[in-house]
Amino acid sequence: MLPRALQFIPSRDLDLFNAIRKIIPAIPDISFGNRSDGTKIPISCFLLTRALASVLPTLKVCDGIIDPDYQHSWLITESDCIIDPYPIGAVGGPIIFDKELVWRNFYGRQCCFPDHQKEPFTSQALLFGQTVQEVYSELRKRGEVI
Repeated sequence: MLPRALQFIPSRDLDLFNAIRKIIPAIPDISFGNRSDGTKIPISCFLLTRALASVLPTLKVCDGIIDPDYQHSWLITESDCIIDPYPIGAVGGPIIFDKELVWRNFYGRQCCFPDHQKEPFTSQALLFGQTVQEVYSELRKRGEVI
């Protein structure tokens, strides 16, 4: 069964989405150390979206609030579809929404992250972006992504 939304998502956006679906599981576990409470600092949606946009430059990073009040980052395609590579509270990976869907209201567009302009975020983003670039280059060599 094909999802109804496929008729509203351009093939180029599906190609990008499928590339992301291959890139993410190929990314190695990276550690940025531990928080003050001893728990591991996870790779965040903020880092992942920036790294993916660096290797797939037609995608735009969008920082904002998703309903009801979670800080989050996702990607916007040139045709205004939403690709969420790291959906909050979900297992199973990225998801794509067509530009007409009611989910558009779920993904707010208020930028609220001044910490993304300073250390340690900028160094972590650079390091993680390089790792994703290596993964993407390897997948391209093998002909697995666009």
